[in-house]
Amino acid sequence: MKYIRLMLIIGMMHILLSSCAHQGERAARPQLRPSAGGLHADAPEDGKPPQAFNITPDSPAPSDTLEAIDMNQALALAFMHNPELAGFAHEVRSAEARALQAGMAPNPEVEIEMEEISDAGFDDAVTSFLLSQPIELGGKRKKRVQLAHLEAAAAGWEYEMTRLDAAASTKKAFTEVIAAQERVALALEMVLLSEQMVETVSERIDAGRDSPIEEARALTSLASARIERRKAESDLVTARKHLSSLWGKSAPVFENAQGDLSLFKPVPPFGELTTRVRQNPDIARWDTIIEQSKNTVSLEKAMRIPDLALSAGLEYSNGERATTYRLGLALPLPLFDRNQGGLLEAQSNLLKAEQERDAAAVGALAELTEAYQVLLSSHDEAVTLQDQVLPAAQRALEGSREGFHRGKYSHLEVIDAQRTLFELKRQYVDALVRYHQARADIERLIAQSLDDV
Repeated sequence: MKYIRLMLIIGMMHILLSSCAHQGERAARPQLRPSAGGLHADAPEDGKPPQAFNITPDSPAPSDTLEAIDMNQALALAFMHNPELAGFAHEVRSAEARALQAGMAPNPEVEIEMEEISDAGFDDAVTSFLLSQPIELGGKRKKRVQLAHLEAAAAGWEYEMTRLDAAASTKKAFTEVIAAQERVALALEMVLLSEQMVETVSERIDAGRDSPIEEARALTSLASARIERRKAESDLVTARKHLSSLWGKSAPVFENAQGDLSLFKPVPPFGELTTRVRQNPDIARWDTIIEQSKNTVSLEKAMRIPDLALSAGLEYSNGERATTYRLGLALPLPLFDRNQGGLLEAQSNLLKAEQERDAAAVGALAELTEAYQVLLSSHDEAVTLQDQVLPAAQRALEGSREGFHRGKYSHLEVIDAQRTLFELKRQYVDALVRYHQARADIERLIAQSLDDV
C-alpha cells in the first residue's frame, strides 16, 4: 500500500506539471506568416510586417526555355526562385520556431536515492523518491515569449527587405537586357549603313567620281561599326546571364526580353515620395527592433529575480517499515550576481537602436533625393532627345545623303552624320536606362510602384 501511495503521489504531480507545460506550449505557439510573394511592402499602422500576397502572372519553372520574357515573368521567377530569397524564407521559419520554443516550461526532475546500505544488504536501506519543478518568477517566461515573437517579426522585416531588393535588382537587370538588345540593333543598323556606303563609294570610284582613298576611309568606318556590333553582342550576353542569375540559373532561359524603354511617365513631385519613405521596410522595421530592445531590457530586469524550485516526495525505510513525506523549497540569494551586466548591455542596445533608427531615416531620405535627381535629369534628357535632337539628327543624315548623291557632300560627311545619329540614339538609350533604373531605386525606397503615387 505504501508503494501504491508513493506511485499515486508521483503520478499526480507528474500530471499536474505536464498540464502546465502543455498549456505553456499552446500559449506560445506562433502564427506562421505566409511566404512573401508580392512586390509592395506597405507598413500597416500596427507596426507589424505586412502580410504578403502572391504574384498572379503565369510563371514557368526556371528550367523551361522561353522564346520571350516580359518584366512580370522576370519578377515572378525572381520571387519564386531567387536563391537568397529562398534561403531567407527559412530564417523566418527558424525565428518562428524559436518563438515556439521560448514558451516551453522547464522540465521537472525525478530523483531516486538509496542510503544506509550495509554489507548485509538492503534490509536497513532508506529509499527516497523526490520530484522537483523549477518555477520561473518575475514573468520571465512571458517576457521571453514576447521577445521571441518580436525577433520573428524582425526576421519578417528582413525578409521584406530582401524581397524588395530582389525586385529592384530584377527590374534593373531586365532594363539592362532591353537596352543591350537596343544597342545590338543600333550596331547592326550602323553596320548595314556602313556596308551600303562602301558599295556606293566603290561604284563612284569605278565611275571615276571618287579617289581610291575614299574607299579606304569607308572600309575603316565599316570595320569600326563591326567592332561596335561585336561589343554590343557581348554586352547582351553578359546582361542576359546576369538576369538569369537572379533566379539561380547560370545560363539564360529565354531567347529575348520584351519591353519598351521609351514608355516613360512624368516624374511625380518629390514631396509625394518623401511621405512614403516611412513605409520602407528599412525604416518601418526599426519600430519592431526598438520594441524588441525594450522587451530585452524588461527580460534582463526579470532575470535579476531568482527562480524558485519546489520539490515533493517521500522517504521509505526498510528497517523501520516507515514512510516519511518530504517537501522542499530552494531559492537562490541574489547577493553577488544580480544580472548587472546583462541589464546594462540591454539598455545600451536600446539607445543604439534608437540612434540607428534616426540614421536609417536620414540615409533613406538622402538615397531618395539622389535617385530622384537622376530620375528627373534622365527624364528631361530623354524627352529632349526624343522630341528635338533625334529628329534634327535624322534630318541632317537624310540631307547629307541626298547631297552626297548630288555631289555636294563627301562620303565622310555622310559617315559623320551617321555616326552622330548613332551616338545620339545610344545616348537616348542610356538616358532611358538611367530613368528606369532610378525608378526601380525609388520604388525600392518607397516600397511601392510609382504608378500608384
